Amino acid sequence: MNCKVSCSFGEIVDKVTILKIKKQKVTNQQALFNIQTELQLIEQDNPQLNTKDKLFDILYDTNMKLWDLEDEIRIKSYQKKYDAEYIKCAESIHTTNDLRYKTKQKINVKYNSLIKEEKIYELTENAENDYRKLEYAKVLYTTGEYEKSHEMLKRLIIQYKDYEKCDVFYVDLLFSYCNSCSIFNSKYPFQTKLETIMNKLNLLSISEEQKQWCKVMYVFFCLSEKNYVTSYDYLNQLDIVERNTKLNGNLIHRYNMDFFKDGDKNKTILVYNGGGIGDGYMYARFIPIICQKFPHNNVILISDKRTSWIYKKVFETNSRITIKYYSDEDIPHFDYHCNLVCMIKYLGYNYDTIPFYPLFKNLEVKISPLCRQVLNKIFSWKQESQKTYIFNWKGNPNNGQEMKNRKMELENARSLFELKSINWIIVTQEITNEENKLLDEFDNVKYYGNILDVNETYIDTISIIRNVDGVISTDTSLLHLSANLNVTTYALLTLGCEWRWTHDEPRTNWYPNMKLLRQKEFGKWDNVVLELIDELKSNKV
Repeated sequence: MNCKVSCSFGEIVDKVTILKIKKQKVTNQQALFNIQTELQLIEQDNPQLNTKDKLFDILYDTNMKLWDLEDEIRIKSYQKKYDAEYIKCAESIHTTNDLRYKTKQKINVKYNSLIKEEKIYELTENAENDYRKLEYAKVLYTTGEYEKSHEMLKRLIIQYKDYEKCDVFYVDLLFSYCNSCSIFNSKYPFQTKLETIMNKLNLLSISEEQKQWCKVMYVFFCLSEKNYVTSYDYLNQLDIVERNTKLNGNLIHRYNMDFFKDGDKNKTILVYNGGGIGDGYMYARFIPIICQKFPHNNVILISDKRTSWIYKKVFETNSRITIKYYSDEDIPHFDYHCNLVCMIKYLGYNYDTIPFYPLFKNLEVKISPLCRQVLNKIFSWKQESQKTYIFNWKGNPNNGQEMKNRKMELENARSLFELKSINWIIVTQEITNEENKLLDEFDNVKYYGNILDVNETYIDTISIIRNVDGVISTDTSLLHLSANLNVTTYALLTLGCEWRWTHDEPRTNWYPNMKLLRQKEFGKWDNVVLELIDELKSNKV
């Protein structure tokens, strides 16, 4: 059977050039025979193809370039290398396709083609290139190149401002741009579209993985906007590793979380925190409240092994609270389990009603001989009416946001250390040689991070915090520890800090005893340091 279809002459020339390219590339003999047969039939029916025309040559060269570009981008996609060369290649495909279309149109005009091709396929080609741009923007985000990522996403979101389909691409774009806006503390203009997506999420023709991702992104958005009640249905998505493991015969999974019921007696709930040490300190406030509201039931707290000693001390007088960690093999029986962040929902809180009291205020710790030496130094400074502050500029390097959206370069603190009337104590562990050299430049800066907390995490730091005039730190567990000890605390925050620190307020209901100092420009700590110096000089701290 030999089928024939009418099309523009430019489309025929385009087809022939592609067949000639395939003829060069193919190695399979059967495929080569099929290509030659198709080419011969087309040339027999269209003798004008034998004309020597520069436009034919341009179209051939254009398609050859497209072939090479597609090969290159397929390799990069397979290798997940969404780098600068990837986006350059994607843009080249787009511009080369435009040249291809224009050349075919010129051929149609020159040879008086009755059929004039319309570039309907441009939508598909553009969408494919836009998808690649979106993927590259997401890669830039994950590698901390937030500004480049945001600009790319912003251009795409403007381009698709009137788009109405909730397809895979647009859902991804909306949530990615929302996430990017949070880094720059920018108002997100498409909240209504997010709500529409979430209201019909189960009906959308997108993968289950993407639906899951939407839930995670949406709960962060709701919390950052203080829409805690709206977040209730999605809190089980937050701060939990998909463990899919069994504890005492029960599968721990985000989709089978549950809580005490009215009338429950002698039931046990296992609660845990999927975040870092600081998250654990923050959410632990809910445990005494659970015990108060459900006094005839029991709580098992799964904590980070490094800090389990703190919870054992804090809750040692309550026999209904058991402290364990994941590597424990003797987890008692439990009837329910849930992430502690879900207490926002189960205990019915919104942002305005979040409770706070310094959970570790009365925590008793044993003072080690080395810690005693540090305390004696602090006491001697106090006798000379000198103030002392703990300063910390970085946290866990394994945190995905640490390097570009939490950490401060120590060089930014130089003007603080130049305040000779203040003594600075550094308890930060694992500092670099460059950081150590900078600290050594100042006689009023004392580094103790290499000798403290040898026996237990933070056990010496707690004693020191209690005896200084205040704690100053970037977003690390040290902030949560200090605030829970009810010591004056200053948080040094990036422009796009986490939801718990809110957007622009000087305080947060999570820690009303903490002062928040925020960047005014992304990546710039100048204003934060200047505001802190003003506080210190004015004796406001």
